[in-house]
Parts: sequence; C-alpha cells; structure tokens
Amino acid sequence: MIGWVYIVTNPDLRGKVKVGFTARDPSERIAEFKQAGLPRRHRYEFGIKCEYPQSIERKVHQRLRGKRHAGEWFSCSVEFAANVLLELVPEPFETNDPASVTPAAQEALRQAQYRLQEKEARDRAHYDKLKKAADDAHAEHVRMLPVWEERRKANAIAAAADAEKAKRVKAGVVTAIGIASTVACPPLLFVWGALGLFLTRKDR
Repeated sequence: MIGWVYIVTNPDLRGKVKVGFTARDPSERIAEFKQAGLPRRHRYEFGIKCEYPQSIERKVHQRLRGKRHAGEWFSCSVEFAANVLLELVPEPFETNDPASVTPAAQEALRQAQYRLQEKEARDRAHYDKLKKAADDAHAEHVRMLPVWEERRKANAIAAAADAEKAKRVKAGVVTAIGIASTVACPPLLFVWGALGLFLTRKDR
C-alpha cells in the first residue's frame, strides 16, 4: 500500500503536533477533521508519500511516545516530528507542495537530505576501501605466481633426487647383503644378483 504520513498543527494547541496517515490526498483528509474543543482549523504542515504509511505512522508514534499529549497529538515541534519521520523514510516518493511546507519542515527536509548525502559518502568510501583491498590482494596474487611456480619446480626436483638416492641406497644394501651371503654360500651369488636387478628395475 502506498499513502501519506502527515503532520498537522492547530492554533489552539500550541507546541503540539498530530501525526497521522491516509491513502488519500492529505489536504482532503485534514479538511474533514472536526476536533472537539478546537474551533480553528488544522494546518497541514508536512507530509510524505511512501510505502506502508500505517506502519510508518506507528513507528513515528513509537519514537515520540515519550512526548505523547493525547491520542495522535505529541508535545514537540514540527521540525522534530518531521526529522523523526524522515529518519524512517529518508527518500520519500513525494512531499507536499514545497510552497506550502513550513520553514520548520523545510529545515527538517534539508537535514534529511544532508544525512542521506553523508550516508552515500560513507557507503562510497566503504566500497572504495573494499575495492582497493580486493585489487591489492589480486595484485599480490599475480606477483607471487612466478615465486610459487619456482617453489613447485624446486620441490619436484628435490623429490626426484630423494627418490633416486633412496633407490641407490636400496640397491647398495641388497648388493652388500648378497656379497656377505655368498662368502658363506657361493651359489647364492646368482640369486642375490637377480634380486638386485629386479628391485632396481621395479623402482624405475
């Protein structure tokens, strides 16, 4: 639902504002008001067009609960109530005719626009910071790629050398055992020689 949340005052209630909502034109709705004990007409001070106006009105009432006078009337300035409303809806679809907006509501609008600009600036700075960090990380990754490749090659060469060394050691041990055995039993010379040849080829 799209509608309006509005702020009105009445000359007979100084320092008080009323916050309400309507799905119609606020001026038409306010013209229908018949407040008991208030002979003079209400004045439409400020209004914004937004989604879920009833929910926004309820949130404004909640924010102003400490200043409640009676019903939807609150003891605060138009500017204060408008600021609360614009904090909840910083980018309304529409506001009432600028020519009819009171100076207090105009000041609230100006402050809301300033807050929005500040938020956009903070968001932009945060985005730039994250982007720079990502760019720096990518640059560091690209810079380290040749280093990592060299390390990989060195590790592969070292592993191959270790495997060759282990193979030679194994063959030497077999040969030594064979020689030692054949001293006591010469026919074992052929057996140990064949075993050494088999193990050497198996490791290739």
